[in-house]
Amino acid sequence: MSNSPGKRLRNPVVNQAVGSTHEALMARPILTTPEIAKSTGLSYPGSSAGLNRLIELGIVNEAAGSTRARVFVYTQYLQTLNEGTEAP
Repeated sequence: MSNSPGKRLRNPVVNQAVGSTHEALMARPILTTPEIAKSTGLSYPGSSAGLNRLIELGIVNEAAGSTRARVFVYTQYLQTLNEGTEAP
């Protein structure tokens, strides 16, 4: 299987991982890979695959952390939630 973005979109396993990961990040916009695995029931590699695809699409950013407990942020979602909450 090719690693091109178009090919991966047709992979139902990756699609499921992306969808589940996206839903987890909508519920909690700042998560680690183990937290995503736990909340979605995906394996650690499945969670990583979902995150990697969301990063490629520009939906999720890595905030900080070690390679073992990397922190991921659904930045645009947080920005939308915070709109209008700025102090005058």
